[in-house]
Amino acid sequence: MSELGYNYIYDKLVEDKNDILGIIAYSIYKRQKIEYLKKFKEENNREATQSEINSFKELSNSDTQLEFYRTQAVHLANAFLEEALSEHIEAKEQEFSIRVHAELSGIKNKFWNGVAQSLVGSILFVLFVGIIVFFSWSLNQGVGNAIESIFNIKITQTIPTNSISK
Repeated sequence: MSELGYNYIYDKLVEDKNDILGIIAYSIYKRQKIEYLKKFKEENNREATQSEINSFKELSNSDTQLEFYRTQAVHLANAFLEEALSEHIEAKEQEFSIRVHAELSGIKNKFWNGVAQSLVGSILFVLFVGIIVFFSWSLNQGVGNAIESIFNIKITQTIPTNSISK
């Protein structure tokens, strides 16, 4: 500490401008200092003197207290990351679940469409083969004989008589 009351704790906690954990540790120190000054005022009904503030600063600059600030910073950062990542993970799980359900429903629809197409194709194939077999068979026997054999009926031909009136 210097004569002007400058506290070098920032330099001890923060290594450079990108040291996030150090900046968090320094904010923990500042919060503790504010709590100390408020509590001192409540208990003593007066502001702390520079000498009393210097006592707090000396305690804050001890190696044990500096390590406490760093440890608390790590705990805060971990808690923040866990919370942020858990929200992100939950969002991704929900998104993935929606996509999987959409894919599965698409597969089910494609499956039943395929079954329907196969069924229709099989029926048409059987009809087509049946028609070819019928025509091949009826060519040998004649259409009339083929119909009589299939339906067990007798086809009779009637000769129309034209009567001419005289």
